[in-house]
Amino acid sequence: MCHLAASVDYLPLWGADSCGRIRSYSSGPGLWEGLPGTLEQVSASSAAHMWGVDGAHAVCYREGSQGSWVKVSGSLQQVAVSGDGRHVWGVNDYNEVYYRAGHEGNWAQVPGKLTRVAVSHDGSRIWGLDIWGHPWECRL
Repeated sequence: MCHLAASVDYLPLWGADSCGRIRSYSSGPGLWEGLPGTLEQVSASSAAHMWGVDGAHAVCYREGSQGSWVKVSGSLQQVAVSGDGRHVWGVNDYNEVYYRAGHEGNWAQVPGKLTRVAVSHDGSRIWGLDIWGHPWECRL
């Protein structure tokens, strides 16, 4: 797997391999199960909200393992969803930072430049890496 994402409750574990194939892993036989679609990066919440970015940097959303991938507005290189699914953060190719309130919100640019972002379970903190690889934290 090239990219892994664990929900707050740890299962299932979601991943995207080097060919963009989406996989999920849950306890039991210990096998990775394939899901339809291709993504370069995935993020998952414990509330079964999955987000991802495809090879063209289109942002995709899926509600649970039985849902379908839906493209949402925006072009990002990386996306992160809070554990409760209510807060989504992302960065684009220009290291601009964006936020939206869940899958029904709209993207709003946030001041600052980051290459990667992560968000806490309740959305009260975000972490990011700047272009020099230095970590930053913001308490909201």
